[in-house]
Amino acid sequence: MEPLNPVLHEGKRLGLLAVLRIGPETFSQLKHDSQLTDGNLEAHLKRLEDAGYIARKKRMNPLLRRGKETVYAITEKGKAAFENYLQAMERKIKEARKLSSKPSP
Repeated sequence: MEPLNPVLHEGKRLGLLAVLRIGPETFSQLKHDSQLTDGNLEAHLKRLEDAGYIARKKRMNPLLRRGKETVYAITEKGKAAFENYLQAMERKIKEARKLSSKPSP
């Protein structure tokens, strides 16, 4: 059996990448969507960023007291990793179905 991508095999990181496939999100939006604490979200985002799957940038937002917000977006490498992960999971599911349908000795 082929190994799964350890960065994406963690459910929260896979979920974050799935959200970012739709479009860029601010830290606040991701926090709301994921229901993670600030620290947990930062750790997961850092792991995705270190792998090159997402990019982070600051942008001005005059509506915020600080005036800036952090926006995250998926990279091409992240899109490819996400698709490869889904394909690997589909293969594993097919293998499991095949094995479970074999008669017992």
